[in-house]
Amino acid sequence: MIAPDAAEVLHDPTETKLIVGSLVAACCLALLPLPTGWLGVRPDLVLLMLTYWGVSEPRRVGQTTAFCLGLLIDVADSNVLGVHALAYSVAAYITATLRVRVLSFTGWKQAVHIFPILFSAQAIVVLANLLLHFGFPGWSFFFGSAVGALLWPAVASLLKSRRAAARNSVA
Repeated sequence: MIAPDAAEVLHDPTETKLIVGSLVAACCLALLPLPTGWLGVRPDLVLLMLTYWGVSEPRRVGQTTAFCLGLLIDVADSNVLGVHALAYSVAAYITATLRVRVLSFTGWKQAVHIFPILFSAQAIVVLANLLLHFGFPGWSFFFGSAVGALLWPAVASLLKSRRAAARNSVA
């Protein structure tokens, strides 16, 4: 059975300012400096937002948006140009592929399907860094994927309520 929000995703487009605002907020939060001990558990909030909007608004947020934001994150973090762009683009493709499956569940069941998307993007970053001889960052690097999956129900619920509020204020 399809979750109740699947039908509204298909018929009621979200306001552009909510999409752009959430992506800008995620980029700003991703660039905040953290103590070294916290870096391993920091989720990739930009990827989390891209995944959410890829599931909710696939016609408006897809691989092009993911690639551009990946380049932005690469430049902002002084990484090798294109590593995050590749990871985010692959994650956007996987999201588009699994979109219907994710929408057929709610809450924690969606998080179980989101975790492999987040993990695969981080694995691509690690593989690219290994190919460029930067070394393995350690297994704790992948904790961010688990934290992101744990945050998924809260993020999805918050953005869904913001979308509903924006839709009700227009109507």
